Amino acid sequence: MESAALGPELNLHEVEWGGSRAPQRFHEVSSGEPFDSVVYRKRVQARGADKLLACIPLATRASISCAAVGADQDANGLWHALTEHWNGSAWSAVPAVDAGASGNQFFAVRAVSANSVYATGQQAGSRFPSQSLVEHYNGTSWSVLPTPSDPTETLTPYGITGSDTALTIVGDRESSTAPYTTLVAAGAPNSLSLVNSPNNGTGEQDLFAATTAADGSTWAAGWFLNGSEQTLTEHGVNGTWSIVASPSPGTGDNGFGGIAGIPGGGLWAVGVTSSNGNFSTLIAHNC
Repeated sequence: MESAALGPELNLHEVEWGGSRAPQRFHEVSSGEPFDSVVYRKRVQARGADKLLACIPLATRASISCAAVGADQDANGLWHALTEHWNGSAWSAVPAVDAGASGNQFFAVRAVSANSVYATGQQAGSRFPSQSLVEHYNGTSWSVLPTPSDPTETLTPYGITGSDTALTIVGDRESSTAPYTTLVAAGAPNSLSLVNSPNNGTGEQDLFAATTAADGSTWAAGWFLNGSEQTLTEHGVNGTWSIVASPSPGTGDNGFGGIAGIPGGGLWAVGVTSSNGNFSTLIAHNC
């Protein structure tokens, strides 16, 4: 596959299948507590550490398109929202909207269909705080959707899930005086609003991914800081969010970077675990 490069530096953060979905296959592991952890020792290099950054279902290639999002840095150092489309045979760049005057980045994408794709990230203005960014692709062009804002905090969504009637974005909230806290916003795509979400302790909290489970509830995954980084999973049901215990098998840092719901029930979460400075991929299953 070929990728369209738009500048001197190119980062694509996440991909998701769209269009006519092929049957999905998932490997299974045995179940026990709410999450069972399985550590795979195969090394996956990412910035000097072993990390899995997204959780994507396996599928055949027939009748599938793909959307990829990220950011493109121009010669002046300004970041621009970047989207690309795979039509089954080639990649092409699709212009997105730069809503922020001082920079724009996408971190996650949700494909409802080939003609309805949502991307989320951050837009930067001339001063603190930066605000969340959500855009919609209608099969022809991208447009900016309204997002909640806070005059005292930077809102950075890293994950998105949902449908054309209800979206959820997750990430973190940054103030100038306290550690990051979890961010959740939900509602109709044109009217997202901030939702109360729990934090595990008083250290930094980040939610990096979201998914919709088979029962229609919403899950988010990331990490929280408690001496070292520990995995964090949260569950949203009818607007109420709670923390669900998840494994942190390493004695060092642990965290999730992706989560995916399985048709018929169950979840996979993926990320990184470490002990004694040695990093390994982390895969957890909730059934």
